[in-house]
Amino acid sequence: MPHDFLRQAHASHSRWHGGTDVLGVHHKLPPGTTFADKKIGWRWALDKLAGLVEVGQKT
Repeated sequence: MPHDFLRQAHASHSRWHGGTDVLGVHHKLPPGTTFADKKIGWRWALDKLAGLVEVGQKT
């Protein structure tokens, strides 16, 4: 894959009304990446993060 198509995703978070507000941004995704693909990717990442947070709270 040419280096022009290096995929990047950044997320930031902040406390908001008793919860957490998460902002996710994609950069330089390959042409043809669908909204559904992006949604699946973010869902996977957020589920993985939630699992890590839950494990951290149990220790």
